[in-house]
Amino acid sequence: MPVDSDGLPLISACSKLDFYELYTSPEVASSFEALYENKNGIQDKMMDYWSVVSKRFADNEYVIGYDIINEPWAANIYKETDLFFNPLKFDHDKLYPLAVNAEAAVRPNDDEGIIFFESAQFPDTWPFFGGVPFHTGFPKTPGGKAYLNRQALNDHTYCCQAAGDMCAAGEPPLDRFQECRDFHMLKV
Repeated sequence: MPVDSDGLPLISACSKLDFYELYTSPEVASSFEALYENKNGIQDKMMDYWSVVSKRFADNEYVIGYDIINEPWAANIYKETDLFFNPLKFDHDKLYPLAVNAEAAVRPNDDEGIIFFESAQFPDTWPFFGGVPFHTGFPKTPGGKAYLNRQALNDHTYCCQAAGDMCAAGEPPLDRFQECRDFHMLKV
């Protein structure tokens, strides 16, 4: 891929690829691995970020909480393939410790804000798994029982996941709404 003077891929080249081609690249996998394993202190920096953000917004009446990481990727799937095919292991071994660390970074600044945490999204994101939802592998909520009223599992569900042809035209067709609803209810 062509790069700029800083050695970064050109946006014009990246925009020719589909999102999944970029998101499943070895470089992205290595980046997520570094985050979860705290290589070069990258997770520490992420927690510093959440500490600063929570301090800044703790008293803001328009902020209800903190979404720690959106649709987290399964670390380095090229080195640890079991994390991709066993989302419960990924949740337990990688995401849960990250969420606990985020809870610890936010709570000294904002004890009332909601911590939004996510389980693995990827297995039921792709219809080749048959639209089968997986449950979370978190052993408990990141803040424990004392914070049950200030934590939320931020699970995602997309109807396109329900079947390989569901979004053939780009969006789910209206006449398949019941199929979509049934799929969403499996995630509850």
